[in-house]
Amino acid sequence: LELSSTAIMLLVVLIVSSAWAFDLPTNREEISSGILGQFLDYDLVIHFDSTAIPHLDKIFATKNHEHQAVHLVNYDEVNRIKTRPKGYKYVNIVHLQNPFDFESYSSIDYNLYQFDVVLFILEDYTTAQIHSSQIWRITGLDGASSIFIYSDGLMFYCCYYCGNATAILQEIPTEGLRQRLNDYSDFNGHVFKIAYTDFPPFFWREDGSYRAQGAEGELLHEFSKVHNFKYDLISYRNEGRKGAWQAMVEGVQSRDVDWAVGGLSVSIKRGIYTDFTRYIKTQGFAVLYATYEQTWTVFESFLLVFEWLVWICIGSSIVGVCCVSKIVDSRRSCWYYVKLALMSIVEQTASALQMRFLKVSCLRLIFAIWWLSLLSLTSVYKSQLASTLIKPSFKEPGRIEALVERGFKFQVNKEDWSVLKENLVSSLDDVYAKVLRAVDDDLEFCQSVVAACGEKIAVIDEEIPIQYDINRRCINIITPEELSRLRLINENIFPSTYHAWSMRVGLPFRLTFSKTIGRMDDYGLIHHCFFNFFWKNSHQVAINVMGAFLGKIWNRFWEFPIKRKPICFYMQKNFTTTGEEKFEDEEEVEDDPFKELQDKIVEKLTQASKEDENWHENLFPHWDKLTIDNLNNIFILFASSTNGMMDFHNFCKCLDSFGDSTPRTIRLEKFKKQDTDEDRFINYDEFLSLVYNFDSVDEIERLRGVAKTCYDLAQQIRSVNSLSIGEQLQQGLF
Repeated sequence: LELSSTAIMLLVVLIVSSAWAFDLPTNREEISSGILGQFLDYDLVIHFDSTAIPHLDKIFATKNHEHQAVHLVNYDEVNRIKTRPKGYKYVNIVHLQNPFDFESYSSIDYNLYQFDVVLFILEDYTTAQIHSSQIWRITGLDGASSIFIYSDGLMFYCCYYCGNATAILQEIPTEGLRQRLNDYSDFNGHVFKIAYTDFPPFFWREDGSYRAQGAEGELLHEFSKVHNFKYDLISYRNEGRKGAWQAMVEGVQSRDVDWAVGGLSVSIKRGIYTDFTRYIKTQGFAVLYATYEQTWTVFESFLLVFEWLVWICIGSSIVGVCCVSKIVDSRRSCWYYVKLALMSIVEQTASALQMRFLKVSCLRLIFAIWWLSLLSLTSVYKSQLASTLIKPSFKEPGRIEALVERGFKFQVNKEDWSVLKENLVSSLDDVYAKVLRAVDDDLEFCQSVVAACGEKIAVIDEEIPIQYDINRRCINIITPEELSRLRLINENIFPSTYHAWSMRVGLPFRLTFSKTIGRMDDYGLIHHCFFNFFWKNSHQVAINVMGAFLGKIWNRFWEFPIKRKPICFYMQKNFTTTGEEKFEDEEEVEDDPFKELQDKIVEKLTQASKEDENWHENLFPHWDKLTIDNLNNIFILFASSTNGMMDFHNFCKCLDSFGDSTPRTIRLEKFKKQDTDEDRFINYDEFLSLVYNFDSVDEIERLRGVAKTCYDLAQQIRSVNSLSIGEQLQQGLF
């Protein structure tokens, strides 16, 4: 037993009190053997007060079971344990005079985990009193796997997230209690409250429709089939200066909803109040701007083919040639040699008159070099002039630094740009500091795009929403000519951000959902959902843009006798085998083979979820849920953004962040041993196994080295999360 000095004193009191004339209850064997004997692989946390000491002594008088650890929590002590002891899974035995005092422990985040069990032992409670008191509705009990209430030989059971009978008390026998533990693979039709905001193409809901649209809407529908649950969608809108996403996060934190969906980006501030699943989609911020055309006069059309520096060099060359010629042959005037140089530009050949004038051999050599230079120079000038008259010159900056130098203003999402602001503020780059000073959020998206077409304004938003909103929302506002001038910066201005689902802190099925997301990503379902909703009917936009180019070529048909043939791109699926164009009302309705494959994959996922219900406790018995969740976030941080897996280089960075000083050769040896498929990458499951077994597990100390460091880090995070906002301010953590 792992007992403190106070706990030892309490056991002495238990032994002394057992010597008094207390009659042992007839059900002590049932409690000791029939109930606790079914959870021998669980540790125990006993919550009691001074009135329960004699009863606990009677319950544990016959010791025919062995648990790895027993923690005693005396609610009469001022400095009692308020946070969960270290351990993977516990049976919490609650024996209090007032069972509702247990709320001071259960209401703290992460005190009850996915595999924990809560057992209330009540004395002198009738069945009617148990039902009327509704002890099983104490705050935080939904984080445990199951809740049992025992009183005078009767056992009652309550399970959250178990279908329509959620949080309803049921009388059951004392045998087979482990079969009633919730593994969160099948919710039996339980109805969740899910917050959302309309954010195409990720998530939106049409009026009067129950099923959501968009990539994440399709993903949520598949989730409901895999885990057998239903959901009510609760819409959130902008409230003043508060964006819809921030309102959803606050709704999740206040337990108004179970989780939030709809293009929600992961940020440090949001992670303080909610938990996130595994990322669904990676997104990068991009910059949209409109090219501005140089309008030239007739004179400028011929003169500004070259830059001013080129013309200065040409003029200097003429002056230099004339000066050298005058020095060699002073009999001629300077104007004479200037006329020869200019004639060379116009005629491009050496005439007999010019050769007669050049009597000196060195002058002939100078002007020969000059003529050869003019041949290449005039050829370049003619080709540049032709292309300039056919196609106007546009200014197309390729980096955000160029936009800042040209004095662009930046428009951001009026609804919520907190994630972008967090990145701008935290950046040490002077360019991003200038961008932050030039940011405005006083225009709607389509209004900002229209303003960008007429002024030096650039729009910053996530890459996919920018393209989707222009193609769908703003297509009737922006003319085809303006649409052809829009450009995106070639590179993302920030590293990729992650879209994930925000869940209430401590929800027991978050890890199960993250695992299902990973399986769907491996099978390609997530990529299919996003590709289908984003590129659907996008060919119409391409035709509109091409029409703008054709119109501009037609307008310049009479301005220059050279006309380029336009290149048009069409999608093959929009035409029949005979070359005739298909229309939406003429398309034949065919069975979707991908739908059949999708149903088979969902069925396979459902079966796999039921088979792997206890994989954590079997593989990592000395880690708790918080440690595994923390390692999930660390893996996402160090994993490659291309394939979602970790290579050896990033694995070494991860070990360095843990403070590990193992030589590189040993690290490489362990990494190769874990990389069974020899693709030089490890996935999340292999990463957990590698970290857990990096140092040998000691039977007495349980964990050592890197695995123990990960466990200690998770406990420190729990300690920080257990602090209130006021305590965090006092400690300087907020």
